Amino acid sequence: MSRGRLQVLAVGLLALAVVLARRGLDQTSEALVGTRTCDAVRAEDWGRALVASESLVGASEHPAGLGDAAVCRCVALEATGDIEGCNQLLDEWLLDPTTGGWLPDAPHTTRWAESRAREGRMADAASVLERLRLQHPEDAELTGRAFRLQLLADGRPETSTALEATARTLTGHAGSIARLIVAEARGERGDHAEQYALMAEFEPEPDDPIAVRYRLRRLVAAADAGNVEAVVALRDAWMALPGQRSNATLAYAVGLSMASLRDPGGQSWIDLLTPELAAPTDDDTIVRVAWERRISHLTTEGRAAEALAALEQARIRFPTLAFDADELQRVGGLGEWGRGAGESGAATLRFTANVPVAGAALYVSPGYGRPSSAAWGRFELVEGQAAVHRTLDATPVRWVYRSETSTFASGATWPTAATVDVPITVRGDGAARAIASDLGPGTPADGHRRVWVLFLDCGDWRLTSYLRQRGELPNLDGILRTGWRATTRQDPAFTAAAVEGLLHPELRRSRSTLARINQLGLELAGLESIGQNPFAPLERLLPLQPDLFQRLGRGEHRAANLIFAHGAIDGGRNGSVTGPQGAESSLALGAMKRPLTDAEAARFPLLVATGEPAAAMRSMIGVIAAQFDTLLAFEEDPPFDLLLFRIEALDPLTHQYFTDTTHTGQDDGAAGLFETYRYIDSRLGEVARRLDGDDMLIVMSDHGIQTSMVHDPIAMFVAWGNGVPAGRVIGTPALRGLSRGLADLLGETTGWPDYGLLPWAEQWRAGQPILQTEAAALNPEAAP
Repeated sequence: MSRGRLQVLAVGLLALAVVLARRGLDQTSEALVGTRTCDAVRAEDWGRALVASESLVGASEHPAGLGDAAVCRCVALEATGDIEGCNQLLDEWLLDPTTGGWLPDAPHTTRWAESRAREGRMADAASVLERLRLQHPEDAELTGRAFRLQLLADGRPETSTALEATARTLTGHAGSIARLIVAEARGERGDHAEQYALMAEFEPEPDDPIAVRYRLRRLVAAADAGNVEAVVALRDAWMALPGQRSNATLAYAVGLSMASLRDPGGQSWIDLLTPELAAPTDDDTIVRVAWERRISHLTTEGRAAEALAALEQARIRFPTLAFDADELQRVGGLGEWGRGAGESGAATLRFTANVPVAGAALYVSPGYGRPSSAAWGRFELVEGQAAVHRTLDATPVRWVYRSETSTFASGATWPTAATVDVPITVRGDGAARAIASDLGPGTPADGHRRVWVLFLDCGDWRLTSYLRQRGELPNLDGILRTGWRATTRQDPAFTAAAVEGLLHPELRRSRSTLARINQLGLELAGLESIGQNPFAPLERLLPLQPDLFQRLGRGEHRAANLIFAHGAIDGGRNGSVTGPQGAESSLALGAMKRPLTDAEAARFPLLVATGEPAAAMRSMIGVIAAQFDTLLAFEEDPPFDLLLFRIEALDPLTHQYFTDTTHTGQDDGAAGLFETYRYIDSRLGEVARRLDGDDMLIVMSDHGIQTSMVHDPIAMFVAWGNGVPAGRVIGTPALRGLSRGLADLLGETTGWPDYGLLPWAEQWRAGQPILQTEAAALNPEAAP
């Protein structure tokens, strides 16, 4: 070998020796970092552990060999109160693809995933938690968390289908948890037949911790799908299991009641619902729901005294049952409520402030017989007192003590006696009132007119008026002050009837006997006590005309349906777009539910309250949050000209928590339902700023609320956007008149009834100036 070649070889060998030595040193250094950090943690010397592991922070590489050191540094950070510091360190390691899928221990991984999910980083959290699940396939609790998070991160149907396939491969408790979660996701989308079919594939073991819950959800899914035969068969099979007769009997009654199905044996829901006979060992969830359904049915049938007795008995086992004895007495006209609304004459409400505030005045809600949207009365306190005359009504008298810039106290009272003392307790300097937002389109006009309809299910004028007086709905306040507003009426006051009227406004104009009977059935379908159209067989004799979306999408326009119809609400296919030229397509929808982010939770703490009474609040506000996310996720050029978007979860949330807002006393706006309105207002501002200069936003409801079990037929309505006049409709036009207004806004000629809701629609579409500030509601039924 030549001398030159020997020199080249020597240099290569030297270089190789240096590389190997450096790699050995690096590995030794890694080992030292891990050893020193973890030794310090074992000695609970947190400061020394943090110093020893400082090199891990911001490192460009994250070798798996240093994973234990990262976990030990996390323990030290947690011990010193820096949990977010631990999460930030794990961010670097868990999201680095070069670590080969390294994961810390399960508790750290789970906590990191839940923290990042609360921040809105659903995809990252779901991906990491799924990796952990694959390492622990028998861990049922982890399986449940991983499946839920994946559904929250990605609400597309194909994601659910993939998870369903995975669920079918799992066995034992993990398998039942997985199937339950993916099946409930089907149910949340209204696919109850598919939900039942999926759950019917699997029978949990008798000792499975969720066996009873699984059977209950499966039976309710069959009921929601209208499959009475399956409901009966599931009950019978369940009753045959040792010790399960009472659970099965009550679950059967609950399922029929919730789905408004009749018992083939002819028994009433009240007769079937016998929770007082349940054994202490029977499932609490089933027994609790049975009590709730029984009390509701007794109340709606006018048997208030029996409902009160049932509530007293139910609270022996369930002290937090969501019913209010005072409300049951009011609804039933018992005790001091026996005279009924408007029958007792005016009472004197004697307000007294402990500390009168200079520049402040007392504002009181409208009196009996006045429109719920009417202006509040203003009263000066003289020597700290004011006398206000009000008559007993179906809802409480609400009051706010405020100045232009601050709210000092607020609450509710009931004029049940000739004189009622109402103390006003002023604490400190009060709360600052938010100024009505001066909203404007977020982007310049693009020459394309779009109409966004935000449908707040059960949005109530009285509640919004109260919170506007407190200065807590700045976005809605700004829209109402600068937009075109109306007080609409929906009769009967049920969502199913309202949706039917919007989608088929022509039905009201029909005069044939068949039309009257079929329409009656459609409206009765909105009643919880009926649930389905009893005259449905007539539909084949009287086919409905194309619905709102089909009619407006048959030309050049695209009409998008996000009504989120389910159960008795026949609102068409959710997520569908009709048009142009009648073409059918679908919108990409996000998750159906998500937890509030940390920032949202900090701003709206009542929505994340802990404990059993707030559980439904936490769940339903997650649905509302996800729905607004979907609304805001459309591209700069949304694929529609008209969008109807229903915030459905507001209705059940209102029914469950309304009584918290009706108690006599000073509440200062501190109720979960009030907090929900404040949250919706904040998201409404985001939506308004999402619009461009050619768009219109309509905010409306289908009815209001009088008691937790009774709707108010009066609904709210406001249209807002560039070119929309600031004004109002005089009177109470029928809500179904909105359909004609929407058609006029898009330039579509229809024969639909016009109730004068949007009398300037054609001018707005043409971009012409609109000087109108008032319009009288029309009554086309009286026209020849």
